[in-house]
Amino acid sequence: IFTITPSGAVSYTYSNGSNTVSPSINTTYTVTGASAFGCTASAQSTVSVLQSPTVSVNSGSICSGKSFTIIPSGASTYTIQGGNAIVSPLSSTSYTVKGTGSNGCISANTATANVTVHANPVISVNSGSICNGNTFTMVPSGGLSYTFSSGSNTIAPTINTNYTVTGSGPQGCTNTAVSAVTVNPLPNVTVNSGTLCSGNIFTITPSGAVSYTYSNGSNTVSPSINTTYTVTGASAFGCINSAVSNVSVYTTPSVNVAGGAVCTGGSFTLNPTGAFSYSYSSGSSIVTPTTTTTYTIYGISSEGCISPPALATIIYTSNLNVTITGTNQVCSGSNLNLTANGASTYSWSNGANANVITVNPTVNITYTVLGTSGSCSNTAIINVTVNPLPNIMVSGSPSIICSGSSATLSASGANTYSWNTNQTSASIIVTPTATTQYTVTGTNISGCENSSVITLSVSSCVGTETIHKNENTILIYPNPTYGKFYIKIDKSVKAELINLLGEIIEVFDLNASNVNEINIQQYAKGIYYLKIKDGDYTKKLILN
Repeated sequence: IFTITPSGAVSYTYSNGSNTVSPSINTTYTVTGASAFGCTASAQSTVSVLQSPTVSVNSGSICSGKSFTIIPSGASTYTIQGGNAIVSPLSSTSYTVKGTGSNGCISANTATANVTVHANPVISVNSGSICNGNTFTMVPSGGLSYTFSSGSNTIAPTINTNYTVTGSGPQGCTNTAVSAVTVNPLPNVTVNSGTLCSGNIFTITPSGAVSYTYSNGSNTVSPSINTTYTVTGASAFGCINSAVSNVSVYTTPSVNVAGGAVCTGGSFTLNPTGAFSYSYSSGSSIVTPTTTTTYTIYGISSEGCISPPALATIIYTSNLNVTITGTNQVCSGSNLNLTANGASTYSWSNGANANVITVNPTVNITYTVLGTSGSCSNTAIINVTVNPLPNIMVSGSPSIICSGSSATLSASGANTYSWNTNQTSASIIVTPTATTQYTVTGTNISGCENSSVITLSVSSCVGTETIHKNENTILIYPNPTYGKFYIKIDKSVKAELINLLGEIIEVFDLNASNVNEINIQQYAKGIYYLKIKDGDYTKKLILN
C-alpha cells in the first residue's frame, strides 16, 4: 500500500478516489486541491511498483540424531522461523522461510521446509566366549543389513576383543551394537609315557586340565605291543587339548622246563629255555633231591621282565620207569608218532634222539628206546604191526549205457565203502547223463583205507537208423533195445552178433523178403556189435 500525501490546498480529490493505493505496476495518480476561495489546481503522484521476491525452500528427511540443511532460494536474505539453516529436530518438523529482495521488498509468500525424522534401528548382537583357536559367530538383529568391524561375522580372536556391528534400517538409518568375545586359553595337557612287561598294567597320569578322556577308554592299559594313547583334557571353561602317551611293551618270557628222574645219590640238571636268565627255587640249576620234588623256575628277559612260574617235577626212584605211548597199529604207507616218557634224554633203536619220533614202517617191527636221567637209565619197547591196505576192486554192469539208463557199480575187497556219490553200500545204482568217473573208498577191518576208480561210458543211443551201404538199404530198430530189435534189408545175407571181447556169440540169417526179428534178451545188458557180412557193415547195438 502507498499513501499519497498532498499539500498547498484546503481539500483534495484523488483520481483513484483515495489517497491509499496498491498498484501492481508503475502508476501515475492525479490529485486536485481546492483553496478556501474554491479555486482548484492539480498535481500528479507517480508510484513506482518494485517486484517482491518469491521464496522456495527444500524439504527432506534425516535419521534421528543427524542434521538437515535448509536451503531457500528466490531472495537475497532469509528469515527461518523455528531455527537456523542447519537443524537437528528430534521428530518430523516444518520450518517457514520469508525472504527479502535486494530492493528491500519482503517476499509475498512464505515457503515451508518439511523435515522428516526417521528412527534409527535398534541393533543388538550376541556376545560370548570361545576357546583359543576356535571361531565365534556374531548374530546381529534389528536391521536389514549389517557391516562388521572385523569384516566378517565369523571371527577367531586370540585375546578378549570387542567387535562393532553396524546395522541399517529400511530408510538407510544405522545404529551400532558391540559384541564382546572372551577367549579362554586351552589347557596345557601333559602325560607320562613309559614301558611295561607284556601282561602287566600301565597307568596313564595326565596333568594340566580339570577332566580327561582316554582314546582307549581308561587310564589303565595293558597293551601287548608298543601303543600310542591320546589323552584329551578339558579346562574349567570346557576348552580341550591333547597329549600323547607312548607305552613301550617288553615281551614277558615264557619259560619251558622238562622234569625227569634221579636215582639214589644222583643229581639232575634243570635246563629251562625261553628267557635271558633264570631264578631257581632250589637256588641252583643242579638239584639232588632225596624225594620226588617239584621245583619252581622263573625266567627273566634282558629288559627285566619276569615270566610266570614254570614247574619241573623230579621223580626220585631207584630206577627209571621209561614208557612209550602211541598206537602199535599202523596202515601200510602211513606215519606213526611214538612218544617216550619218564626220562630226560632218549636214544631210539632207529637212531633218533628225541622223546617224540615219527616212523613209517613197511613191515611189522619192534622199536626200543633207552631213557636216561642223571645216573638212571632204562629201556622200553613197542611192537608195531603194519596192516595192509584193502585191495579195492570195482566193476560196472553194463560198462556202457544209454543216456538216462541205469547201471550197477559193485565194489569188493573191503569191509565198508564210501562212494563219491555219498552212498555207502558195496553196490550202488547210478543213472548218469554223460560219461562219469566214480570213486569208491574201502576200509578194511584194521581201519586201513584204499580207493579205486571206474569210468561209466554213456552213449546217446539213437533209435531207428537207415544205412545205405554198397547199394543195399538196411533199416535197424529200435536201438537201444530191451531184448528184441528188427532188421529190414533188401538182400538176404548173414549177420554176426559180437560182444565187446570180439567174440562171435550168435549168427543170424537175414531174409530180404521179411522184417527180421532178432532176440538177444538172453544175453547180459551192455554193448554189442552186429556185423552184416555183405559189404562188411558193422553196427553198435545197445541192450538195456
